[in-house]
Amino acid sequence: RALDLGRFPYRKLLCAADLLEPTAIEHQLSILLENPSVVLTAARRNIIDDQGHVISANRGVPERFIGRHDGPSVARRVVRSGYNPLGEPASVLFLASAKQAAGSFSADLSSSMDIEMWIRMLRFGDFFGSAETLASFRLHSGSFTANHFKDYGRQDRSFFRSVAADPHWGVSRSAL
Repeated sequence: RALDLGRFPYRKLLCAADLLEPTAIEHQLSILLENPSVVLTAARRNIIDDQGHVISANRGVPERFIGRHDGPSVARRVVRSGYNPLGEPASVLFLASAKQAAGSFSADLSSSMDIEMWIRMLRFGDFFGSAETLASFRLHSGSFTANHFKDYGRQDRSFFRSVAADPHWGVSRSAL
């Protein structure tokens, strides 16, 4: 609901336990302003623990995703990778118009809800991956992610099959 109420043409979600670097919004906004075809940009993030200590640094947005890429090529690469290389909401800034065109986050998904939304948005424009680390995703014992991790593989495989089944993305059988 908050995404639909905003008045600025760009959107960023920040979950309560996650963190942004002070320059995150400025950096990602400049990417969107300088690249009119881009509807979604993602940056790398650190994975942190309960106390904010870095467990894993500079995660997400692999080299093959750095720079501007068209939506279908990103979708194919995501399916081939077998995970969400674009990252959680704190890592992403997107156009409100792309989110509006894509619709709401799926209430039926837990693990794949982020990447499923990012892929739907990419029907309406390009992606830009940044090598900068601009966010921190907190993984702690009481988090939704930690408590539902065992369900993620099954749900992710189902999501990737649905992307591959959509002819718009041009995913080959070998990529799946």
